[in-house]
Amino acid sequence: MSATSRPSTRKTHQSRPAPIKSAGLFAPHAKRITIGVIVVCLLTVLGAMFGLWYFTPDKVAYREIEKIARDYYENYFYDSYFGTLTGDDRIAEFEKYITPGFAPTYLRQLLNYDNGKHQSSTPKFSDPSYFCDTNATKVIFYPYAPYGKTDYRMKIIMSCE
Repeated sequence: MSATSRPSTRKTHQSRPAPIKSAGLFAPHAKRITIGVIVVCLLTVLGAMFGLWYFTPDKVAYREIEKIARDYYENYFYDSYFGTLTGDDRIAEFEKYITPGFAPTYLRQLLNYDNGKHQSSTPKFSDPSYFCDTNATKVIFYPYAPYGKTDYRMKIIMSCE
């Protein structure tokens, strides 16, 4: 064999695919799926924790009493008690109750006023795991100037177990 007829030891150049580069949103498909699954699981756990915290029977009952009490004061009590008073008479009457507040309004009264308008809320206070005494749970309203329908604060005293 001659020097020119030797078999070639050179490797033939084969083209290789370019490596996949991961950069931000252009991460490989499998990596994006993994990140998505982790995010969904994290949001599910956080949502469940929030739901357990926000929808506990005591918080549901408190929010319901607050809603009923606001409706009672703004749409029933204020008009029936102060509807006929005007000017200085009205201001003098309100000023008597700034510090001590109006007489307590009990949950039983809130559920039954206006022909039982809020009777449908009763199950929120008589849950087997959380029961409120309708004769001891009460709301005290404290008016403040300028003594409009929404110019008050309320103190809710719950007697529940």
